[in-house]
Formats: sequence, structure tokens, C-alpha cells
Amino acid sequence: MQKIFEQYLVPIFAAAILFSSNVIFVYFFDNNAEVKIGTPTQVQEDSFAIPIDIHTFNEGISDLRIGIPVNINENNIFSNKPINIYFQNNNIGLEDSSAIIIEEIVANNNLQIILEVDQFISDQDIEVYSNKGNINVEYLSQKDSPVISQIKNLILYALLYAIILGIVTFFNIKDRDKKVEKVEEQHKNVLQTSEKTAQDTEKRLSEIKKELETDRLKLEKLEDKYIKHLNDSKKINILQKAKLNDYRKELSFWRDTIRKILYQMPGDEDKAKELIRIVTHSLKTFQTNEKNEPDFESLKVLTKMISDYENNNKN
Repeated sequence: MQKIFEQYLVPIFAAAILFSSNVIFVYFFDNNAEVKIGTPTQVQEDSFAIPIDIHTFNEGISDLRIGIPVNINENNIFSNKPINIYFQNNNIGLEDSSAIIIEEIVANNNLQIILEVDQFISDQDIEVYSNKGNINVEYLSQKDSPVISQIKNLILYALLYAIILGIVTFFNIKDRDKKVEKVEEQHKNVLQTSEKTAQDTEKRLSEIKKELETDRLKLEKLEDKYIKHLNDSKKINILQKAKLNDYRKELSFWRDTIRKILYQMPGDEDKAKELIRIVTHSLKTFQTNEKNEPDFESLKVLTKMISDYENNNKN
């Protein structure tokens, strides 16, 4: 969008400003009446005609003074429209000169006057001015050819266009520089924010790693405690089984001893067995009657293995 504005809209905008400025200048400042004085033309041997064209626009003019360096009278003045004129007397100056005063020329009027003189005079010797109204006087002998005039106008318009285009381009570049500076500032802020976010993320990752390492160490300690507790439980279980085995052996010894004593007493052997059964039911010691004795040697081997494992962990 910025490139489109620079390539197309800027020249169009500059041309629009130039056109508007010309219209405004012509409408408000170049609205003066025009007086064009032509070169004298010989009509007869001692007669020369000098054409004078007067053009008014939005405003009329009054008391237009035309001074010529020869004596003329009313009979030497010709006009395409009725006008009121009078001659101004020269109190000081040359006697062979005349001053013609045109009282009033209305607005939006084209007046053509021809002055007839008896000798050749230059159009530049004719003076025109007005006390009431602005006028532009143009001598046709000094007027450039249409080509030169057109070239001057083109040069003038080119200079004005270049100046306006330069001003518009200057402000456009200035505005673009501001936008570029703003974008660079935003980019800088984004980079700073990204760097800060990256630093915060890295810091948080480091903290998470430390927390994970701490949790890992805690987990290892808990695992060691669990293994130790499990081994202790196994050890206690083995020791309890070993102790129960000892109790069972001792109980079996005393049961057999009592049974033998009962068998030696007079009576039936079945009564002795019934007595032992009653004692077992009363004490709830049914496990003591099991025929399969636990493998106490295996318990000793397991106990030795646990002891060796604990010694290795301590070392």
C-alpha cells in the first residue's frame, strides 16, 4: 500500500495541488483588468493607428488614464462602444503630449480603442494607469511568440510541480520514517519481551531440573527405605518363623513326653489321645498337630542372604 501511494498517489496529489493553486491564484489574484497596446500601423502618409484593447472581468475600472507623447483631440479617438472621455490638461511637462481619461468601464467588458496620430511613436511610449482598479498592461511589441510563451509556462509549471512534488515527497518520507521508527521500536520491544520470556523460561527449566533432581534423590531415599523396610520385614518374618519352629519343637517334645507318661498309666491309649485333643481344642493350637515341619535350614539360608545384603549396603 505504501509503494502504491508513492508511485501513483503522490504525483496525482501533487498535480491536484498545482491545479488547485492555479485556479485559486487566477480566481482571487489574477482577476485584474487587461490593457493591450498594439504596435502603430501606418494608414496614410502622415497617419498612424494605435490599437488599444481593454478587457475587464469581475470588477470594472474608472478614471483610466492613457498618456501619449503627441497631441490629439476627440476626433482622433475611435471606439467600438460608447464611452465618456475627457482630456487632462498638462500644467507641467511637454506641450506636445496628451492625457486621455476614460471615466468608467463596467465589469466583464471588452473595449477596443484606436488612437490616430500624425507621426510614428513606439507603443512602449504610451502610459496607462488607473487610480481606481488594478490593471495589467501588455505591450504587444514585447510579447513573446506563442512557442516561447508556452515554453515559459511549461518551465514555470514544471518548477511549481517539482516544488510541490518535493514538498509532498518530503512529508511522505518524513511520515514513512516515523512509521519505520515506530515499527523498529515495536520490533525492539518484541525482541526484548522474547529475550525476557526466554530467560524466564530457561530459569524455570533450571528450577524444574533442580526440583526433578531433588525429587529423584528423595525417591531414591524412599526406595532405599522401602527396600530396607522390606528386608527388615522379611528378616522379622524369618526370625518369627524360626522362633515359632523352636516353640513347635519344644511343644512337640512336651506333648510326646506327656503322651508317653499317659500311655504308661493304666488305662486305654485312646483316652490319652482324647485328652490331648481336648487340650488342643481348648488352647486353639491346631498348628502344632501338623505333620509337615517347616524347612528350618532354608530359613537359615535366607537369613544369611539378608545379612550379607545388609553388609554390602553398609559398605
